[in-house]
Amino acid sequence: MTRDTYTKAAHLECLREMLPTGKVTLVSEQEAAMARVVPHIFRDEIKEDLFEWLVVSFNKSATKSQITSKFNGYDASLRKFRNANPNLSPYESLHAWTEARLKPAYKSTQSGGARAYPISNFATRTFPALWLRSPVQFGGETDKVVGFPILSNRYREQFKTLGIDAQINDPELAQGNYQTCCSSDIAASVELYGSGSRAYQYD
Repeated sequence: MTRDTYTKAAHLECLREMLPTGKVTLVSEQEAAMARVVPHIFRDEIKEDLFEWLVVSFNKSATKSQITSKFNGYDASLRKFRNANPNLSPYESLHAWTEARLKPAYKSTQSGGARAYPISNFATRTFPALWLRSPVQFGGETDKVVGFPILSNRYREQFKTLGIDAQINDPELAQGNYQTCCSSDIAASVELYGSGSRAYQYD
């Protein structure tokens, strides 16, 4: 029997060989095997600062009515923001609205404290502890949470110093964080907002 780790490693190696030269943003779900194989398969790209990895989760048990309600609230809020800021382009509006609403994602303990959001394979010193809740409720993916196991070199070490409930005060780090966190959301919003992002989603 082939282990799941080997299968994922083979898929990712095949993907790596097929991709054209250039920067890659990998988008995946929280899977234990991915935490082990991704840094190994893409080690050369990571060293050359040509690789970023986002881990995304969302409410898969949400009902159709809950998804519709979440989207309607998001859409109404964003349109209100755009109307109040007519000087901004659609992309700039989405950027500003989203950046102001990103929040740390963590789980609460029985004593009222905070504990790490991800599964144990991602809750290690190897990866940043801070995960973020995206306010974008689009494409049926509600209550989205994004982790950043591997970021660009210019953000990586600084981001790894942040705790699980930290607020990002550095403007440059916040800017880079927004771009990575919302790349898949922006790509999904092409029809509405006229902008896109180049990313590969691994299922």
